[in-house]
Amino acid sequence: MPQSKEFEGNQVEVVESFTYLGSLIHCSGTSEPEIKRRANLVREAMSMLDQNIWRSCITLETKLCLYNTCVLPIFLYGAETWSMTLTLSRKIDALDNWCLRRILNIHWSELVANDEIRSRTGQPLLSDTVRSRRLSFFGHLLRADPWQDHHRALQACIMDPPGDWRRRLVAPDNPGSEPWRLTCGQ
Repeated sequence: MPQSKEFEGNQVEVVESFTYLGSLIHCSGTSEPEIKRRANLVREAMSMLDQNIWRSCITLETKLCLYNTCVLPIFLYGAETWSMTLTLSRKIDALDNWCLRRILNIHWSELVANDEIRSRTGQPLLSDTVRSRRLSFFGHLLRADPWQDHHRALQACIMDPPGDWRRRLVAPDNPGSEPWRLTCGQ
């Protein structure tokens, strides 16, 4: 990868990743680095709240309210644009289960099934929340006025692009990683 490129007379550094509007943009084009970064932020937040909140005498209902309003938004910021795979979906649910086990003070050595954790907390799977947000965002794009750029870009991805548009034809590295497969359940 070159160190820098010239763009409109200016030298621009070529980097592997950068943060833009709070989201990590990676040269691979996948969402995995951003999801890993967000998972680490959630783990830090959960650890900071461990002694004063999660291990306190506060009711479970209040703990879950704090989790939903203070911790989950850290993870879900920008989730509408993530490209999801089955592996990433499982990692997201594993993170959510880890958080809920901390809230319920269940030690890792205790044999409590994930379904039991869900029934105790009444929380939906975090991957389902991400899927719901992605579908909602997709609906927003579909309902946009046809003259708006994001609507035109979506139409170009779904149907044939206009004749003056050019795009690189590249076969996916992993055929099972198309974002629509997991979302649409195909």
